[in-house]
Amino acid sequence: MALVTERTAFHRLVTSIIGIAMSFIKSPPKEKSVKTQKRKSLKTSRSRAYQVQHGHCYYCHQPMWKESEQELVSRFPITSKQAQLLKCTGEHLVPHSEGGEVSQENIVAACLFCNRTRHKAGKALTSDAFKTRAQYRLSKGAWHGLRLTDGVSGRTH
Repeated sequence: MALVTERTAFHRLVTSIIGIAMSFIKSPPKEKSVKTQKRKSLKTSRSRAYQVQHGHCYYCHQPMWKESEQELVSRFPITSKQAQLLKCTGEHLVPHSEGGEVSQENIVAACLFCNRTRHKAGKALTSDAFKTRAQYRLSKGAWHGLRLTDGVSGRTH
């Protein structure tokens, strides 16, 4: 019986020493897949796209806000809640999940509604197909329910 107890105690001691030693050994870094790679911030690219697009969504061409929804609430007869749909977001033309890079050529400014809607159905439509769909639905009054400009030239109604 004493031999079994000594073996058990010895086994526990060896196991804890191995555990301590292993905690000091670093495992090699794992390769990151496209989905787990740390993403670069879109802030700079989004701001540039917002300026180039004159503050209008790439898809629905409605005006967006960057800093505060009051930017739109003060200009148009909409509520703060409605203005939330038009918050400026950075949008990958080729989705990040499909290898799209954070580059000025691949980033556009899109309203929150269009950005979320494009990616909601799983596999996103191409940017051109989605833009056509958004503009068609907007012309029928069936998009986000906000039509602050004519959707093409940016002229207000």
